[in-house]
Amino acid sequence: MTEITSSLLCIELDCLLDTRLATLYRIDPEAVKTVLDQGYLDRWTDDFPVDRTLFQTVYRARDRLILKNSVMTPMVRLCREFVQATLQQNLNSPYQYTPKIAVNIHPYDLEEAECEVFIRAIATAIHQPCDIQIIRYDYTQLTPTWLKQECSILVLYDYTAWLEYHSVNGEWKTVTCPEVTLMGPALYFKGPPSTTAMAEAQAMHITPFEAMEQLAGPLIQLTLLPVRYFSIALESAPSAETTASPAAS
Repeated sequence: MTEITSSLLCIELDCLLDTRLATLYRIDPEAVKTVLDQGYLDRWTDDFPVDRTLFQTVYRARDRLILKNSVMTPMVRLCREFVQATLQQNLNSPYQYTPKIAVNIHPYDLEEAECEVFIRAIATAIHQPCDIQIIRYDYTQLTPTWLKQECSILVLYDYTAWLEYHSVNGEWKTVTCPEVTLMGPALYFKGPPSTTAMAEAQAMHITPFEAMEQLAGPLIQLTLLPVRYFSIALESAPSAETTASPAAS
């Protein structure tokens, strides 16, 4: 008997759109050209030629105007590949998975018509039948428990803040979800690693990002992608192949 269940990819709107560059544009439009010329797509930090505190303040308060000036990232390709992989898996399996995508619009307050615009844009880019929904979950709702019950893949920009939040509130002590994939950008959110951390990673013949993936492994399957996948799509990017097989949720 065929068993039908769903496979959910939950992705932040801030991953589908480059809201970092749009924030910089709001502060100093001239700085945008500078950072693009200086290797924006290959950056290791979100440090730009503007005051760091100002940038963080404006980014935390991002709104519709930021979205209006934001360009789609290659992460929309991940959505397409997720749907294709899920449907492909159905061909040779007694389990039939229905691909679903949840776009988390937090922290934005959007009208229903605005949400419909994003749904249509994503549906057009995917070219495959897929249930696309809009959610607005903050960290208190985006819990390891929810992931374990509902989600196959979670895509966050500042994944470190989410991991730390649920470490502080103690949820990782009672719930882990190593079967769920967490994707984020290979960035140093708090500056480059210490000399000690670099030495430890080198001793294991891995990068600091690979060390982070291993450290998070017992909790969740962390997969860090080059930051260009989360940045303005200026050129054709290599395929962001889904690293986790679609799983039932």
